[in-house]
Amino acid sequence: MPSTYTSRNRAEKQAPGENNNSWGALLNANTIDMFDQALDGMVSFSLSGSKTLTTNNGSPDEARCRYINITGGTGGTVAVPNLEKVYFVRNGSSGAVTLTTGSGTTCNVVVGGLGIVVSEGGNVCRNLISLMNAGDIAAGTLPVARGGTGTTTSTGSGSVVLSASPTVTGTMTAAAANLSGTLALSVSGDPLTLNNAAGSTLIGCSTSGTLRFRIGANGNNFMITDTSAISRFELTTGATPAIQLNGTQVVTTRQTGWATATGTATRSTFATGSVTLSVLAEHVKALIDDLITHGLIGA
Repeated sequence: MPSTYTSRNRAEKQAPGENNNSWGALLNANTIDMFDQALDGMVSFSLSGSKTLTTNNGSPDEARCRYINITGGTGGTVAVPNLEKVYFVRNGSSGAVTLTTGSGTTCNVVVGGLGIVVSEGGNVCRNLISLMNAGDIAAGTLPVARGGTGTTTSTGSGSVVLSASPTVTGTMTAAAANLSGTLALSVSGDPLTLNNAAGSTLIGCSTSGTLRFRIGANGNNFMITDTSAISRFELTTGATPAIQLNGTQVVTTRQTGWATATGTATRSTFATGSVTLSVLAEHVKALIDDLITHGLIGA
């Protein structure tokens, strides 16, 4: 009966009575050395495109190695055997790396990431962690891995540092009991700023606590648009502030030179065909009083 091989790591299983007087050398080379490679072996290569890890029965191969070290390239796809296996994957390329068996789910390892990847046989999943430096933890800085989904929970103090040009989506939530402290997103001189891709500040909170909106072409507007990018509400600051609705200005700076009228102010109804001059004057006074109170006109 010929030898057979283990299903996951392809180590030789000799048949009883086979290889008399030579089984020791075969056991060392084709079984013990294979398990040594499976436990701590490393395969290193540059990746630009796609690569299928080699598989060999009873002799060294790439897929048996525990550690996949991608040393360079532009990234791509690595095909692993459709078997149960745990890999440590380091992505030293300039692009994302996808692990796949050719069927089922796939798993990404981000640029610069070191992930623990689990192949379940069909599915490749569970990029469990992106490892961080001990110095980062000691300094109170938590690097955020990109390219996956999930929840990041922090129970201590420190900073959240995003890699260069990240795309961050999701929701940040906090229980009411955990809302003490300061949220600091600082890019420019203000304690709280949110910038666009060009580096221009969109929303900023000054050191005095004033919330400033700088959204718009001239950098000092706050604008609300609909799904067709039509401006429905716009607040223009600067030397001549104004409010616009649907592109039409409705309020601007206060018109001065008005004085409060004396006498009675009347806001009741009247008939235009029979109103007296005194009643009409009382209504005009009421309008002037209200506009001054609202701040649209003044002395």
